[in-house]
Amino acid sequence: MTNTLKALIAVGAMALAITSAGAQVQIASVSNRPGDTANYYAYKQNGGNGSFFTSPDNGLTNNSVPVQFTFNIPVPAFTQPVQASLFFGMTNNGGCVVVGGKTTQALNGGTLTVVVSPTDPNYGNSGTISHHGNEIIFKAIYASSGLSQDTTSGNPNPSFGFADPADNVVFQSAYFNSASPRTGTFSFPAGGNLVCAGTGGLGLNSGVWGGAGAFAAKTASGVPEPGVVTMLLGTGVAASMVLLRRRRRN
Repeated sequence: MTNTLKALIAVGAMALAITSAGAQVQIASVSNRPGDTANYYAYKQNGGNGSFFTSPDNGLTNNSVPVQFTFNIPVPAFTQPVQASLFFGMTNNGGCVVVGGKTTQALNGGTLTVVVSPTDPNYGNSGTISHHGNEIIFKAIYASSGLSQDTTSGNPNPSFGFADPADNVVFQSAYFNSASPRTGTFSFPAGGNLVCAGTGGLGLNSGVWGGAGAFAAKTASGVPEPGVVTMLLGTGVAASMVLLRRRRRN
């Protein structure tokens, strides 16, 4: 399988809620904090050796960025959205490709990490609920990924994604367990289109975009409430669900 095809598969594997067809459970999502209009996701072209990363200054500086992180499955330790820091970055895996209205930039693998902000009023170092400041609460590890845009589709926004099995994705968290296929997708409605920098193996033109991301897996257990379990049984997903034991923080 080519890297370009891997990238297209990764970006096309949208993180969905529970469906009878895919049995996908949306585990978590990431968005800008309320009132924050900055574009945080950047691609920097450097003579074909481009990099895609988070950018805290609405520019082309690689660093972690402040985000709002939400568990979309019941996690009693985090009952509200979390003010957090997000970090990920990876480099090109081949040149930029345009085929039939689809622009694709294959990227190498990486690690996406979400860390609770010490300033979170609920979960920070002086929070009223508990003390999770600087704790890693979600991590995604993947062997490859991709940026893509399909201007012929009904949703032509640029997107970033990774998916099992093409990208060998693993989710890690003390608060849930998941099984393949795991997917992660970011959609970027702000900041413009993807444009190849030119021929000769060059990557995309530099750009900075704003958007949101979601993470899903075939099986997820985040200490579900009885009502959630009943809903899953009603959809016929129960046969494929593995409800794992609760994990509690010491």
